[in-house]
Amino acid sequence: MSAYFEIDRENDKRIDCFILEQNQCEPHFHSNLEMIYQLEGETEATINGKTRTLRPGEVSIAGSYDVHRYASLGTTRAILLIIPVS
Repeated sequence: MSAYFEIDRENDKRIDCFILEQNQCEPHFHSNLEMIYQLEGETEATINGKTRTLRPGEVSIAGSYDVHRYASLGTTRAILLIIPVS
């Protein structure tokens, strides 16, 4: 899987938490930890080449420099939490 280094995320050293709707992002990586908690609908999460479908109440965690991508399957809502390793 080809991925890009998310330099903007890398330079932001704050904890970030927000609601995502219809999450679509291309494969990328950064040093921060990234956690998604699925609230509604289903999202296809791929981390380091392994894909699974997140359903409400499930969590996905991408560690430092894990290549990850997300694709909503229809109407979705999820909480995204990004934690800098520092």
